[in-house]
Amino acid sequence: ERRLRALAEAGALVLWRADAAGGWTEAAGWAGLTGQTPPAFRGDGWIEMLNPDDRAPTLAEWGRCLVARGQIGVEFRLRNADEAGSWRWVRATGVPVVTEDGQLVEWVGAIHDVTDARGAGAAHRFNEAQVRQTVAELRAVYDTVPVGLALVDPGLRFVNVNARFAAISGLPTEAHIGHAPHEVMPDGLANPLEDAQRQVLATGRPVLDVTCTGQAPGAVQHVRHWLASCHPVKDADGVVTGVSAVMQDVTERMRAERSRELLVTELNHRVKNTLARVQSIAAQSLRRAGTTSNGFGRDFVGRLQALTRSHDLLAEQGWDKVDFARVVRAGLAPWLEGGRAIRLGGSGRIQVDAAQAQTLVLALHELATNAVRHGALSRPGGEVDATWSLGEDGTVRFDWRESGGPAVAPPPAERRGFGMRMLERGLTHDLGPGAEVNVSFPEEGLRVAMRFRAGLPSLAPVAAG
Repeated sequence: ERRLRALAEAGALVLWRADAAGGWTEAAGWAGLTGQTPPAFRGDGWIEMLNPDDRAPTLAEWGRCLVARGQIGVEFRLRNADEAGSWRWVRATGVPVVTEDGQLVEWVGAIHDVTDARGAGAAHRFNEAQVRQTVAELRAVYDTVPVGLALVDPGLRFVNVNARFAAISGLPTEAHIGHAPHEVMPDGLANPLEDAQRQVLATGRPVLDVTCTGQAPGAVQHVRHWLASCHPVKDADGVVTGVSAVMQDVTERMRAERSRELLVTELNHRVKNTLARVQSIAAQSLRRAGTTSNGFGRDFVGRLQALTRSHDLLAEQGWDKVDFARVVRAGLAPWLEGGRAIRLGGSGRIQVDAAQAQTLVLALHELATNAVRHGALSRPGGEVDATWSLGEDGTVRFDWRESGGPAVAPPPAERRGFGMRMLERGLTHDLGPGAEVNVSFPEEGLRVAMRFRAGLPSLAPVAAG
């Protein structure tokens, strides 16, 4: 080590050491080679002594070797320690030092002179290859990033564009060079982009998140949205020599935001409708109960439970169309689970929308409640048949027939409560245009016939309940 240090101090070579991250910690012989004091080379200080043209390729190769933990070998021009400040070609080599368990501890290496004509020529060719490789790598990154990149001169003419930016206008990259944005891009893109570029040239400050909208190229015309950000490009003296632009496609983000807004609007609408229905149920239940709080509480809670069952059913379906058979079972769930004599039977795949499903659940709740209190299910041996079918014209037919109960007579107008008014008036309205609801009171039992239009049927059959 003493001999090597003596040789280094004599100016024949530099022996350097660096930490695991590549920052220099020691360089014996550096002062003799460059005239710098030791603190100047520590960390990344040695880079300042390199020829400016050699710094980028040297750093690229240096970084690649540090990441790969491979042997370092790079040539560059280093400033001589003379008054003229001339340059000499040197070659820096180095290797990683690792522990037995593979942990990187430091780097060690040497720098020696390769200024002879043959060495200088080889180093120059090697340097050019490094530059070409670095430029190719940068170009590959430039063309494959998922955003549009472009550079314009002070006259707003394109100097360079990447492939993603060219795809925005639908023209080849070379078709943009020398042209202004408005000459090769749709107005919805070019106008806000040029306005932002002019502002950058005038102020020297970036302009961010400019909204641009235009037709996407191709046979299928559809509108897309972009956010453009423009930044100044300055020379060594700080003079703005151009403007770089970054364009990010935000079409899917804007569609998602629009969908969210529509969802919130629809949710607000449904909440208002539900609150209005609850208010109506409360008012009608209170009117029927009169001064009896027990009657009001029983009726009101029962109707709210029916409303909850309809809400659960629709939420499970995403507030989309739901199978009619499931609606019937949701409306009659407490009585079916309690073993009441209710027979279900239906055919045809019937899909009803959310509003129809909700009002049908409430109507079935009222029918079953009335049957238990006053109708067929109020005594042993009474039974109910609930059947449905889908006609060839797309009309849904639902029939409720009670039998085996007490003799039935039409209730007087003053005794027709919430359930009857809902069946005779509200249900017809809520089931949609052309709906018909017929309530009759033959002596053998209540009859209710509903006719309405629902969604288009599929071919799958529905088993009888």
